Amino acid sequence: MRLIIKGFISHFGKLVYFNLSSQLKSISISLKLSGEAEVVTINIFKYEIEKDGSKSFLCLKDVSTSKEWLNILAKKYPDKMKIEIPKRYEPLITRMF
Repeated sequence: MRLIIKGFISHFGKLVYFNLSSQLKSISISLKLSGEAEVVTINIFKYEIEKDGSKSFLCLKDVSTSKEWLNILAKKYPDKMKIEIPKRYEPLITRMF
């Protein structure tokens, strides 16, 4: 899971901290985004793995961040809170969950 998130953000920042609880279905991460002075903290209190045809997605359901504007976006566009899982990681992720 860390590799998926690290790969997803590599275009616009660096993963500083990562913690996943598969039991609680939660993720906590800290990011150093390009052009930002402060680290951004993101807490995902619930996630799910969903299939859509031949693709799998990491769907973020309950998100809170250290940036108010990100919190507003997460609440306004919940359908956009999903990350496609690259095919090479699908077997590993589906076994984990």
